[in-house]
Amino acid sequence: MTLKQLEAFYWSAVLGSFSLAAQRLQMTQSSVSKRIEELESSLSRQLFDRSGKHALLTREGEQFLPLASNMLELRDRAMTVPSGDVPLTGTLRVGVSEMMAFAWFPAFLQTFGREHPELRWAPHVGDPHELQRMVSKGELDFAVTPGPITDLELKVSVAATLEFSWVASPRLLGDIRYLSRKDLTRYVVVVKAENSRISGLMANLGGEVGYDAQHTLIGRSLTAVVGLVLSGAGIACLSQAYTKVWREQGLLVSVDCEVAAPRLAYFFIKRKDDRRHILDRVFAHFALNKEAAETRIDARNALPENV
Repeated sequence: MTLKQLEAFYWSAVLGSFSLAAQRLQMTQSSVSKRIEELESSLSRQLFDRSGKHALLTREGEQFLPLASNMLELRDRAMTVPSGDVPLTGTLRVGVSEMMAFAWFPAFLQTFGREHPELRWAPHVGDPHELQRMVSKGELDFAVTPGPITDLELKVSVAATLEFSWVASPRLLGDIRYLSRKDLTRYVVVVKAENSRISGLMANLGGEVGYDAQHTLIGRSLTAVVGLVLSGAGIACLSQAYTKVWREQGLLVSVDCEVAAPRLAYFFIKRKDDRRHILDRVFAHFALNKEAAETRIDARNALPENV
């Protein structure tokens, strides 16, 4: 029995898939299967029922799983933690939301990449619910996503915060730089999704001042939202980091509004049972972020991103 065999067994059992375990361990599926077969041979018992498509544990496998977990935990505790200045290597599958892919993730890769040039990234862009599901299932190593974080099996830490503001084309607003609640209802508001924070806010506002719901346009992506706003079709509430380049070029202007723009927290999420040192290093990077450390937002109740 070896630790590598135990690791192959553990992740195949936890993720319910030899294929996902292979991705997690960065090896081929055949190698994972071979290690498990060797482990079964050394124990003289069958740990997996291979009659179906999924990696289902036998009764003996279910009994052995907590023992394997304890042995791997002891291995992790016994290992000497590498010095913080040792560059990381390998490949990490990271999930980011569309907003983060534009506004924050490129700068993170640039700064983190200087310290760890041999570390490779396999990014996946998705919505918050998809990213949580993929991390939980082991399809992603970690993700940076807005809340709420609903899966209690995920370890959560504040990664970053984004400031939002109301923006519009100067062709639409002229010299106007402040909008009251009632003023806002005179414009088309472009939002990303029907269940977004801003669309819900506008629905409430409509009930107060008789706002016509037809004055709200729905975009399926941030690119569509910005395209509509740049054309002068309406006003939108977007991340300041995301709109910076257009504001610097004078194509968009920020507008003070009685309806306050939100401040949105993004969270680093990973499986609680994923004890890999490489993720602890990345996790620590987020934890030491000054902006994140000063943010006090509950991940379970944070606003959704679709604004």
